[in-house]
Amino acid sequence: MIGNPHPKELTQGTIFTCALAEEYPGIPVLGIIITARCDVSHGKAPIFSYVPLVKFEDWLLQDGRRVLAGRCMAAARATMKAAVVEAKLTPSILETDSHAAISAELGKSADKGGLATAKRFDEALVVLSKAESAIMDVVSVDESKKFISDNQKTYNQMASEVLSGLMSDFYYIDRSEIGEQCLGYVALLREIRSVPALLARALLTGIDVSQFVDLCCKHSTLENKLAITSNDHYAMPVGLMLSPFIEHFMQRLTHLFSRIGVTDFPPEKLKGLRAMVPFALDKEI
Repeated sequence: MIGNPHPKELTQGTIFTCALAEEYPGIPVLGIIITARCDVSHGKAPIFSYVPLVKFEDWLLQDGRRVLAGRCMAAARATMKAAVVEAKLTPSILETDSHAAISAELGKSADKGGLATAKRFDEALVVLSKAESAIMDVVSVDESKKFISDNQKTYNQMASEVLSGLMSDFYYIDRSEIGEQCLGYVALLREIRSVPALLARALLTGIDVSQFVDLCCKHSTLENKLAITSNDHYAMPVGLMLSPFIEHFMQRLTHLFSRIGVTDFPPEKLKGLRAMVPFALDKEI
């Protein structure tokens, strides 16, 4: 999947260091160039667009945590609704009454089945509360890790979907350079950023903090385009996504933004088609 970067140009698929991502301040981010190869080759790219790459473990504690929390919330609400229906209450009560009041009502049941239903509701309510807290922006690393550990089964399914390419907003890459041993990276497909061509050309030979400060002094438009703020930061190409993986990556990226949603046909339409099949089969075509 990954080879050595092109020594003379940044091209589509080039992976470089010191990139930026909106939700990952202070965390090392890579970038993968998505600008068309022909524009790069003919010097027609005034800016180089890229998609941020973050380590899988960093993604899991941020975007992954939110995805996981959203799924846990949906599952908890479904369980609560099922419990309400089982207790022969209208599901709309979940929208009109407090959860505490519903729990108290379910707890009034004297039979074993009713108590079991009340218990399922209360357990789902605890899950919902924790998931609502986990989906918030301000969550500590320890809190994130505990939430993920407490929902191992849902996490396993989510991780499988990431690796299989079944999550439309994200794309998994197993490494950023040849020989790297890691848990992989996740591309944030919805976040497209850019660096000016001047900065992109300088990236080829590497940019340290002093060079970056000098470039920004001469060209103010370069400020905040790369995360180079200390002597530990060095912006440079490290890898190149090879064919056919880069084509697959671009296909996934463009499909994400070119999708068109339309209203589903009403269920009655399907019922009508099903109902006419025996009739249709009796006719000559």
